[in-house]
Amino acid sequence: MNKVLVAGLVVAVGAAGYVGGVAVTAGKVDEAFAAQMDQLSVAYTGQAEVNYKGTSGMFSSDYQVSVKILDLPEDLVAEIGTSELLLDVNFKHGFLNSTSTSKLADTQLRTDLKEIQANNAEEFLTAETRYSYDMGSEQVLVDGDFRLAALGYAEAGESFSLAASSGTYSLKGDTFDISMDVGELKLDANEGNMALSGVSLTESGTLYADDPMMTTAFDLLISADTFSFKDAERSMDVKGFNVTADQKTEGDRTLIGVGYGASEIQIQGPDIEEQVSFTPNMHMVFDVDFDAFYGLAKQVGELQRTNPAQLEDPFVMMGMLGGLTGKGLGLEIDDLSIGLKGSKVSATADLDMQPFTMEEAMMQQQALLQKVDLDAQLVIPTELLDAISAIDPEFDASMLEIAVLQGMLVQDEQGYRGELTVKDGQVVLNGTPLPL
Repeated sequence: MNKVLVAGLVVAVGAAGYVGGVAVTAGKVDEAFAAQMDQLSVAYTGQAEVNYKGTSGMFSSDYQVSVKILDLPEDLVAEIGTSELLLDVNFKHGFLNSTSTSKLADTQLRTDLKEIQANNAEEFLTAETRYSYDMGSEQVLVDGDFRLAALGYAEAGESFSLAASSGTYSLKGDTFDISMDVGELKLDANEGNMALSGVSLTESGTLYADDPMMTTAFDLLISADTFSFKDAERSMDVKGFNVTADQKTEGDRTLIGVGYGASEIQIQGPDIEEQVSFTPNMHMVFDVDFDAFYGLAKQVGELQRTNPAQLEDPFVMMGMLGGLTGKGLGLEIDDLSIGLKGSKVSATADLDMQPFTMEEAMMQQQALLQKVDLDAQLVIPTELLDAISAIDPEFDASMLEIAVLQGMLVQDEQGYRGELTVKDGQVVLNGTPLPL
């Protein structure tokens, strides 16, 4: 089960009314709340069922929201007793403002959570969203915060603890900001122990006016200060880990970047003579037509609602991708590297594809090559190979020499390198045109 999905639903529904910041009166708040529930129901179709019921009034409104997670493992459902999450949402309406509060409904899940909470007098989930009408901008300003209580238990030589987590969010017009700090996690078991600390999430962006479940721009950062794992044989320590994602829309094109990195990863074990410390990084950017990308997202969402099994059919997926490839696309890998003892192997690539069809990709490779503009490079420095040899005396670099003999790589004083270019239908490897 995707834990990100579960967390996202808890926050989205727990902070109910977030997108409903357009409300000024009690009636508008209730209308916006209903619209948001409908949007969530559509957005998570095939993954969860979102429903609500309740009453609305002039000065207050009370609702109960149910979220049923689909396709949860049977053993997990049996352990927690349900696949449905129920939340109570209460609105207090004032003059040109409104406030909503949310918490878990009084169910067996709430009772079970209290048994493992560090302080069972607290609510596991509390969320408050505040709406105020700004006379100057004639917009509803939304801000809120939420908190998840600390958890912990110990039994039969095993223990688990998760410190309290909290976050904030805001919405002004179509611009949003979200931040969350996750509490420190510790798990000790007979098989080993794990610890995770300093986890945070920040995101800001702009919603798509035609569909508030989509964005035209955003910046997302998920980071962790430390992660460690240790068992009887090996250990791993990760420092400064981060995952990034961003989107920028320029004219009819949208650029979507994804990446990850760590300042240091240390590994030690019986098959490693000395502790290994390395630094991995990756960042790439996709360049696609925005309307085609949005259309693809809508098609995938529709299949999730009507026939999710078709998403596993490659021919169905290729048919849907035709709209994207028909507008051309690009890919830039500006950082793909692994550093070790001050040196690193690195690769970069810059690909531009003119509009093409899936038929060309499958059956007309020569015609497709005419639409490819590619420049890819690989660098393997000698210092990195020396570092690997010092760590693993059995390391054999002869495979690189074979690649040199085959023309795949070129060797010089700095180490090994490779370059592949494709332009005007001609493929060139390390300066040598390849026959087609």
